[in-house]
Amino acid sequence: MKKVIIFLLICVPLIGFTQEDIVSTRASFITKFKFKILTGGVIIVNAQIENHPDTLNFIFDTGNSGISLDSTTVSNLKLNIESSTSFIRGISGIRKAYFVKNYSLLLPGLKVDKLNFHVSDYELISSTYGITIHGIIGNSFFRQFIVQIDYDNQEISIYHPGEFNYPTKGFLIKPMFTSYPTYNVSFKEHIKLNVPSIVDIGAGVNFIAVASLNKETPYFKKNKKSYETYVGGLGGKKTMQLTVLDKLKFGPYAFRKVPILEFEDDFKLLNYPSLGGILGNDLLRRFNVVLNYPSQVIHFSPNKYFNDYFDYSYTGMSVYLINHLVTIEDIIPNSPAEKAGLLSGDILIALNGRLVTNLDEYKRIMAMSEGKTKITIFREGKYFEKKIRIINIK
Repeated sequence: MKKVIIFLLICVPLIGFTQEDIVSTRASFITKFKFKILTGGVIIVNAQIENHPDTLNFIFDTGNSGISLDSTTVSNLKLNIESSTSFIRGISGIRKAYFVKNYSLLLPGLKVDKLNFHVSDYELISSTYGITIHGIIGNSFFRQFIVQIDYDNQEISIYHPGEFNYPTKGFLIKPMFTSYPTYNVSFKEHIKLNVPSIVDIGAGVNFIAVASLNKETPYFKKNKKSYETYVGGLGGKKTMQLTVLDKLKFGPYAFRKVPILEFEDDFKLLNYPSLGGILGNDLLRRFNVVLNYPSQVIHFSPNKYFNDYFDYSYTGMSVYLINHLVTIEDIIPNSPAEKAGLLSGDILIALNGRLVTNLDEYKRIMAMSEGKTKITIFREGKYFEKKIRIINIK
């Protein structure tokens, strides 16, 4: 999400001097491999850097203009780092770009040569998802292939570009392709509003909206309730407002009562009004997807997750996996977490008597909880039981 690069495509037409039809080359299958889904629909695939045997965890991310490696991973693999004059922009800051250049990426059944990886610190993202994130596969990869993502079977298929048979159900969009694909999403409360948005399968949220959008064209009612929260991204943590949108429409499909986030775009990541938001994978994972960047189209078809519930629970605390322990951090002032007497650094042991050993389990239990909930913590060598009131923001 991050480094802005504009690519110009020059198309030269073929001129024929006979009456023969020109037949497009069929897309040819290359490989298929499994992936893992993390909380929020984030996709993890396993890959290697050529000449290094370690298996690495990469996030698939259409909101990333290039491809990247974690700084600690780069150090451990002893890869050569080069400085540059470029900068990378994220939700929480801007920083100078460093690269490891001309390395090959090895996916199951596929080798992609001469990739330039920018180097980032993914410690926060790793602790957010409870799994070590070694890198992000972004649009410099997607531009070379047709990528079919099947959430039903948790499989990714890769094809050489060409004429492709899309699923019969679903819909095809023709996004604008710059550094990332962008497409209009429709908001509706007391007014209807079309919001040009990044289609971002690497964001574990439903939707993030620029706060200026509602300030200039108020689509929320004046008494709309919102809740302060923290969201992690490139550059660190960002304070955002959590609220519920009455109706969000993407293509022909409408979703009601969608939890969304609003943030102040201090670092001009979206450069409003050019873009108004980010459509994330907690919503997009409800569709099987064909990313066809070479033809500049994306196909979506509803899958078995289409009718999954949205998470309306709110506690006012962030929870991370730190040193393999589910740890409470970032207590919002005057939130249910603060009122329950929870402190940053508390180790979360159980919710309503159910042991919590990983972040996915914690988030599943929280999403199904409401009202007063018993929470067991470990603090300074002792176990404590607290009562926290989980708010349903719906």
